Amino acid sequence: MGPHQAPGEEVAEFSEFQGCGLHALKDIVNSSVITSGKEATAFKRGVRPMDEIWADKLAIQELCARYCHTIDGQDSDGWARCFTPDGAFEFDGHVVRGYAALRLYADTHTRVMRGRHMTLNHLYEVHGDRASGHATTVVSIATVSGYKIMGQGGYEDDLLKVNGEWKIRYRRVKNDLLVADPTKQVNLADPDVAEQVQKLIDSAEDLARRDPHG
Repeated sequence: MGPHQAPGEEVAEFSEFQGCGLHALKDIVNSSVITSGKEATAFKRGVRPMDEIWADKLAIQELCARYCHTIDGQDSDGWARCFTPDGAFEFDGHVVRGYAALRLYADTHTRVMRGRHMTLNHLYEVHGDRASGHATTVVSIATVSGYKIMGQGGYEDDLLKVNGEWKIRYRRVKNDLLVADPTKQVNLADPDVAEQVQKLIDSAEDLARRDPHG
């Protein structure tokens, strides 16, 4: 019994929530009774409780993880479905838009490389069913000379919640550049890496050229 627990009062142990899926956790959060004065006042004013906001932030991190796992697992369909139906992915200045084009881009990724995307340092602001923010990205790939870094930089994201699930509306890849020469494409400096990356750039450029809304 805790110091503030009344005799006979049952308190849920943390272990009861271990193994809960995200949707189950959100159900628990959404069904919680607001008891504190500040939370009750916020609820009356229409301000979302912090628990709900953090549940959305966790869901956004899972979206980022799903994005990595699907592209690295050669799941083109799963990767494309991380986006809204008209979602867009901007890479090297070329915008790949819409489910069909995104899937084709992922197919190119499957044909030319094996790598691991790592997304971290998530900072997102949630406003109802919209969210925006950025995260760090580092991508390693297998080459004939060993494992190498394909790129490092950040994602700049515009997200939308569709039927209760967060999706990417627009993602821009912003690669780090050299201080000495900001125009130099660092991801093309290593010949082993450049051979694979150039095929992705060519695919993105071709798909962007086909986009009637581009």
